[in-house]
Parts: sequence; C-alpha cells; structure tokens
Amino acid sequence: YYFQGQGVIMSELTKNQKDKSTPDAVAKSKTSARQNVKESEKKWGKAMDHGFLVIPKVLMHSQKFLEVNSSQFLMLLQIAEHWWWHDRMPWPSVKTLSERLVINDRQVRNILNDLEKKGLIKRIPRSASGAIRNQGSNLFDLSGLVKKLKEFEKEYAAKLQLEEKQKRELEMAKRRKKKAK
Repeated sequence: YYFQGQGVIMSELTKNQKDKSTPDAVAKSKTSARQNVKESEKKWGKAMDHGFLVIPKVLMHSQKFLEVNSSQFLMLLQIAEHWWWHDRMPWPSVKTLSERLVINDRQVRNILNDLEKKGLIKRIPRSASGAIRNQGSNLFDLSGLVKKLKEFEKEYAAKLQLEEKQKRELEMAKRRKKKAK
C-alpha cells in the first residue's frame, strides 16, 4: 500500500493471503492499494493528507484478550502511532501522550506501569544528548504486545474460519430447502 504523507510503499496483502474466499480477501483482490487509499480519502477527506496509521485489524479486536481497559488500549494505540519502522522503537514523551489523551502526566505513568506489568510494553530509558541524568523520553519496546497478538491471531483466525464455515453451511441449507420446494 502507498501511505500518503509518509512515502512508504508496501506490497498488497492479498498476495500472501491463505483464504481468498473471505469478503475482505475478495474485496482486496478486486481493488488495488491505491484505490483503497482513494476510498479512504473519500471517507475522511483532507484528514488523509496528513498520513495515516497502519494497525493490524487483529489488534483492534484484541482488547478483551489482552485484558486491557479502554485507557490502556488507547495508550497502546498512541504509542503505536509513533512506530513506523520495525527495527526502531517509538519514543513518544509523557507530555505528548498526556496531551493527546487529555490526561495528566501521573495518569500516563500509571497506565504505562500497568501495561509494563502486563508484559505488553517495556520502557527503556533514553538520555538526551549531553544530559547528566536521564531526561529524554523512553523508548517503548512493543515486542510483548506483538507476541501476545501472535497468540491471539491464531484464536482470531480460528474464530473467523468457524464463522465462515457456519455461513457456508447455512447457505447450503437454504439452497437445499429451495430445491426441495
């Protein structure tokens, strides 16, 4: 996909999809990545001119599995917004996070402590250049979150597969009933 405002190009996801029969896979195979961006621009308007964030759909469905509340989940999303390269950890400041979430610095630190206790993030102190003591924002290692999402993805994929199977069975039953008439 082409990420407007970020200059990042990725190959289409549909090339590596296992099941081409899901509605999402069919839609993606019929629509090019640029057309998807144009559709998003139609929905969101000028807001798309400033770039957008790539978040796995599975993350958006994982809140219960991760056992995080809404504030913790929003914090994860805010940190993820700063993570553009797989090999560079994000480092949003407490001030940035507090401003974006409209909470005070202490609340940010409490939420970060909770996420760290759950093993979803790890804060790594980062010193500002020339600082005598740590005055830079922390690096955020999200490998714990990624590991948990990999676990959840298996459960999520199995659920989707079961739902698709049930849908096909229902459609077949409707066809048989129709033929019997």
